[in-house]
Amino acid sequence: MLPSSSHSLPGLLAACTFATSALGANTTPNVIVILADDIGAHELGVYGHPTHQTPHLDRLANEGIYFDTAYALPVCHPSRFALMTGQYPHHSGVFHFPDRGGGPPVEDHGADNIAKHLTFGQLFQQSGYATAMAGKWQLSGELPTLIHETGFDEYSMWAYRRNLPAGAERYVGYESGRGSRTSRYWHPSIIENGQHRLTTPDDYGPDRFTDFLIDFAQRNQAQDDKPFFLYYSMALTHEPYYPTPDDHPASTEKFRKDQANWRSNVEYMDKLVGRLVAALEESGQRDNTLIVFMGDNGTSKHGKGSTTEMGARVPLIINGPGLVKAQGLSPELADITDILPTILEVAGIRGPPRHLVDGISLVPYLRGETTSLREWVYAPLGGLRTLRTKRWLLENNSPWKFGQLYDCGDSRDGTGYRDVTNDNSPEVLHAKKQLQSILFQLPVPEVSRDDHRLRKRERPHYAMPDQRDQLNSPAIIDLWPEGVPNQLTNPPVEQRDEHRIWSVNTPSLTVYPAPNPVKGAPLVIVAPGGGYHALSWAHGGIGVAKWLNSLGITAFVLKYRLIEYGYPAPLQDIQKAVRLVRSRAAEFGGDPNNIGVSGASAGGHLAGSIGTLHNQDVAPANDPLNVISARPDFLMMLYPVITMDEPHAHAGSRKGLVGETSTDDQLLNLLSLEKQVTADTPPTFIVCTNQDKIVDVENSVLFYQALRRANVFSEMHIFEEGDHGFAAHDLEGPKGAWLGLAEAWMKHRGFLPK
Repeated sequence: MLPSSSHSLPGLLAACTFATSALGANTTPNVIVILADDIGAHELGVYGHPTHQTPHLDRLANEGIYFDTAYALPVCHPSRFALMTGQYPHHSGVFHFPDRGGGPPVEDHGADNIAKHLTFGQLFQQSGYATAMAGKWQLSGELPTLIHETGFDEYSMWAYRRNLPAGAERYVGYESGRGSRTSRYWHPSIIENGQHRLTTPDDYGPDRFTDFLIDFAQRNQAQDDKPFFLYYSMALTHEPYYPTPDDHPASTEKFRKDQANWRSNVEYMDKLVGRLVAALEESGQRDNTLIVFMGDNGTSKHGKGSTTEMGARVPLIINGPGLVKAQGLSPELADITDILPTILEVAGIRGPPRHLVDGISLVPYLRGETTSLREWVYAPLGGLRTLRTKRWLLENNSPWKFGQLYDCGDSRDGTGYRDVTNDNSPEVLHAKKQLQSILFQLPVPEVSRDDHRLRKRERPHYAMPDQRDQLNSPAIIDLWPEGVPNQLTNPPVEQRDEHRIWSVNTPSLTVYPAPNPVKGAPLVIVAPGGGYHALSWAHGGIGVAKWLNSLGITAFVLKYRLIEYGYPAPLQDIQKAVRLVRSRAAEFGGDPNNIGVSGASAGGHLAGSIGTLHNQDVAPANDPLNVISARPDFLMMLYPVITMDEPHAHAGSRKGLVGETSTDDQLLNLLSLEKQVTADTPPTFIVCTNQDKIVDVENSVLFYQALRRANVFSEMHIFEEGDHGFAAHDLEGPKGAWLGLAEAWMKHRGFLPK
């Protein structure tokens, strides 16, 4: 299946079942996550490097599972957020380093503050685990709550100058002269549980961090005997490439940077993993410990920082005697967001029901099951994206340009990839559509080519600004993070092309913020049409949203459930959409008492439904937003479906809601909206044409007449000419005037400032 844009943790995690079935007893496993710094997959022996000797990692891989195609993000900062939260940047808000192109500004203490996010450390700590972190932190935090606030009982970290307590700086060794960055290797700068630890020029940071974790695990076994969770964020193999202890450097050579030391850095990293495993074996803890080893991005100067596969493809090895079936190389896809749900399921930990993760638990792979869980993996950075399926690879995609497309065949390591960017064969065109439909749910910031925060190597060079709008991907809000009501046993797989969406199973709102918002403007939900069989996403959704944007209005395009569900699913979705937008109106710069709904065709029926049936009791009883009114403050309806009665009913919409042969007169009467209008129906603007051969114009007339009888403020425009579905894209002839008329009506009624 395709991973959806987000998942709630209860849907992913089955408490305790994995540990119990794998071990044959109710044993709570220990968990270690090792994140190596700046190392691509190709650097390890088991991944085919011809000279690097990595026997310890090779053994873990061959006696467990390792993934041929595993993606992290192209640089360490957003990768660490994705690892610790299980979220892609469009949910965490961290696309890059602070004050870099697409990243949060330096002064932002919201998204870039890791303490504001739910992390794997907190989840394990809250579940009774002893937790510790060691190595490179490189995230937010200040003494005395540094790192502790993210769920770790103890830590030993390489300290930047800003992390050091007052007066401690004179004890710091430097990587390249006074005033530059503190040392992570020889004579390391270390803060341990809030205290500055003195080191000497003979101390090697990676050894100290490894010793700390081994000591923590042994102390925990002797004192508390609780399961432990260790996060080892290694300093190796990041630049500078100094000699390691195995090189036996003279004191004058320890700070000599040399690319020739790269191999010894890789091999010493492997040695430290071996030391950790050996300590577990000696203490008797190995058989009950899951080990995850992964890189945080590609190798420096060989992919790191680029939105290419070289920037994203990293080693991913998972091993645990009795926990992971020995199977060696896996052809399946995985990415860094998958680690959190995987280790939680192994540990039998349930997360809060409303917390969203983008990752997918890899536990079925660990068991040796063959079902594919992912059809794609994804690596964004700033305003650029890399997307990979087993066969197709799209690099350097952005809101400005499709990017470079490769047909990889069966290859995973870059050999034999064929550039098909300009290939228009049916097979390649189908792949492009598939990838575009996936990217539609994975928004990135639109970073201006003139953004002063862009470094030279990041500066986009793809397309002119006037080409951006058609490709930009906005943010997406999951309507039902706690679980879709009346979920089908075998839910449909969503399908889409560049114009339409079918088989909706994960309803959502796609947010189109106004580039130049008008103070006092409404927030408007847009319901595309499509006869409750599909959604006319491009024209009836995005096109209308962009027009609203031009008026300074922030719009929300609704992806709602269709014929696979029927009534009441669409009404449930739009009720939730109105309540959600109203509850978060201030966040979007709006007024909760100025919420509009616009709908075209069957989307017009849905708009009319929320206008007349907003009090219909169809929402899940336990939804906390039920206390918020679902009544919109105004409606705008384009050539709407209204009645279920012959001779004017639209057969496709009727079938999509109630089935082709329904004889439920009570339900048909309820969904004939001209019969449901009351004085409480919101003010309504209607536009339609006499020539509409799809939805009889009498639908609009029936609704308008009902509005008049109920004394509801309303306005209707019937144009002589015009086919069905013109929306905001087919504006030739008099019917194109509807945009100005609707704008004038909103201003006249006070919904849009004059």
